Amino acid sequence: MFFKYIILLLFLSSAGMAEELNIYLDADFTGYEQSSVSIEMGIQTALAQHKQLLGDVKVNIKRLDHKANSLRSLKNIKTYLNDPNRLAIFSGIHSPPLLANKNFINENKALFMIPWAAASPITRPEQGENWIFRLSVDDSKAGSFLVKELAKSSYSKPYLLLEKTGWGKHNSTTINRALNLKEIDPVGEELFNWGPTESNVRIKVRKIQKSGADCIIFVGNAREGEMFARVMDELNVSIPVISHWGIVGGGFYKNVGNKILQKQSWSFIQTSFSFASSNLNSYQEKVLNLAADLYPKQISGPHIPSPNGFIHAHDLTLILLKAWELSGKKIPVNFASLHQNLENLNTDIQGLTKTYRKPFSKYNADNKDAHEALGISDMKLGIFDREGHVILK
Repeated sequence: MFFKYIILLLFLSSAGMAEELNIYLDADFTGYEQSSVSIEMGIQTALAQHKQLLGDVKVNIKRLDHKANSLRSLKNIKTYLNDPNRLAIFSGIHSPPLLANKNFINENKALFMIPWAAASPITRPEQGENWIFRLSVDDSKAGSFLVKELAKSSYSKPYLLLEKTGWGKHNSTTINRALNLKEIDPVGEELFNWGPTESNVRIKVRKIQKSGADCIIFVGNAREGEMFARVMDELNVSIPVISHWGIVGGGFYKNVGNKILQKQSWSFIQTSFSFASSNLNSYQEKVLNLAADLYPKQISGPHIPSPNGFIHAHDLTLILLKAWELSGKKIPVNFASLHQNLENLNTDIQGLTKTYRKPFSKYNADNKDAHEALGISDMKLGIFDREGHVILK
């Protein structure tokens, strides 16, 4: 009788407990913490907006630090897949871990949401189902955008400076293709490793200086960007740089310093909404106020560190929650239904960047942009203001 009573108490206790869902964030919290935290804040702010939708369901964000290591990222993905209360796994700034593990992700139906990593092949499997959805810059368009901005400024002798990874090499292909269409010949191209030595950077900058380049197209992240900016200053090289957005994922401005960056011209890809330089509507103001309440130490006025991470993660979370709602809000999640709903959302979803209707569609070889929520029309150039905040040009 006693044991029956205990079992009944346990049953009643568990019945009253809130259900839980876990969202995982597989990102670089060691080398690029700023971008990873920005993504986390965007997810959390979107969740806080939708308490009514979530009801008694508690959603946890679980950090998984892959430290820019593809094998560690694979281990993190397996951790996600072993969780019966999983919802989705978000990625961070780096493309290489996703490129390395793309086949495993799709074969095991790990629902991946991409708010930053830009390498084109990530969302385009050669065969089989596609379980990776992106709301970010897509490098199949980024090269064309960078070249368009270059031509708009009447530059005609670009030098390509690209990191030696799958991300950098793919950008080499797309940028050169776009330059060829504009009948512009680059005066040179250099690849650099992650964490190059200062002497190696100095050699490359001197080669660029001697090439006669009138601009540099840079594809790399903040740490490498910092080294090139400092060496360019030391060697008195002031060639304008048009950059991919990796430089805003860390402490580029803080570490290089305003004194140097007032002498150099660095612009970089962003997408078309900015809390700092867009006219905010009532919805955008509401989100900013909520984010500032949640993160008073990180958010000052309209300025959010690595703002694109926050903005994209926020909008992607809204899309994810709508698809989960249409799937019946079941726990454990019905992933087949959730995947189908993500590809067939026909209701308006108001986000920060825009209002989304059918942001994704069913992927196949003839519909390669199916899992891309943004396109080239959503891209703009950004710059740092005198206080290091990102604003749109």
